[in-house]
Amino acid sequence: MIKRILMILIGFILLAFFIFHMIEVRNKKDVITSDHTSTSDNETEITDSKPIIPTGPFGKYEYDGKQCLTIDEIIERGDCFQEVFEKHLVWYLNEEKVEFYFPFQREQSHWHDVFYVEIDEDDQLSELQETDYFHKYDDPYPHNNSNHDRGKKIVDEYWHIFSNLIPKEYREHLKYIYWTDTGDDLVLAVGVKEDEVEAMTLLFSHQLLSYKPYLRYSFLHEYGHIFTLNETQTKINEELFLEEEPSEEQLKQDKESCKTYYHNGRCSYEDSYLFQYFQRFWADIYEQYQKIDWDNQKEYEEFFFTHEERFFNSYQGTSPPEDIADTFAFFVHSHSSIGAQPEMKYQKIKFFYEYEELVELRTTILENLYHLSIEDEEFY
Repeated sequence: MIKRILMILIGFILLAFFIFHMIEVRNKKDVITSDHTSTSDNETEITDSKPIIPTGPFGKYEYDGKQCLTIDEIIERGDCFQEVFEKHLVWYLNEEKVEFYFPFQREQSHWHDVFYVEIDEDDQLSELQETDYFHKYDDPYPHNNSNHDRGKKIVDEYWHIFSNLIPKEYREHLKYIYWTDTGDDLVLAVGVKEDEVEAMTLLFSHQLLSYKPYLRYSFLHEYGHIFTLNETQTKINEELFLEEEPSEEQLKQDKESCKTYYHNGRCSYEDSYLFQYFQRFWADIYEQYQKIDWDNQKEYEEFFFTHEERFFNSYQGTSPPEDIADTFAFFVHSHSSIGAQPEMKYQKIKFFYEYEELVELRTTILENLYHLSIEDEEFY
């Protein structure tokens, strides 16, 4: 139904994609340890001709980042941080092309919201708000024998990182965070609150465990949905949205009334990021895309490999909103020089550099990552 579809706005990224990366994370940590077995973070290397440079993985990370802060030019400063992070952090980019069937995009009837919190004007989370499902919920990984403590802890932990990475002024449309029983689905998602069409929500699956650095990529992907699908970028038919059971004819008419790009009840404004992106990178293949039978696992795979040079991974091609959100994550994580490569997937990254506000946002996110890591003494 449209209400449920709008509630979960194609804001998913399969965390199963990242499971293989845990081995890489473990290996990277082993390398860091072995490189510095004879020194501590407090020791320094002093020579007659070189400045004092702290040793140990965190000391060198802090020193390298400080050099970036001295750069005035916005893109160069962002590139400097990107190079530092690629050297010191788990710097994951999803380039997997092995999964082509994503039924959770179309079926969420087995999902149940457990509780939610509101984000107040001071960027703090409100007291937990119980749903009707709250007392029926059975946590598969209970914390200290409590059915809900683990969810509260993870929501707080994830919000601390997400809110410190993304500047407040760039996420003013995000109003709520939900903890949701998604069954066996391991996802993050962006949606809208059922009775507040303008209020965007961030959904955390109950399958999530404590934060790992590879999840940063997912955070950026989900934020890509927030800034491309909010009410300044797309329009929702509020009357239709609030209707309990809209008919197929109503849905069809709503779609046909949209003269730009329409997706799951949202019509993009002509000057929106998503519509501009759609015109440049999807318009010529969209007719083929619309013919895909999503219940046939092979049809999307054939479509994807026909246009493989347009996508970094197999999840991007599932829709234009997923494509632009995932490319945004690449935009933040990649060096600006990557846009010089000819394949369309690299030209998609270059697209973001056409917007001064997004260039500034990229550098700000990277700076925020550095400052948060230093403040908390954690490699986020």
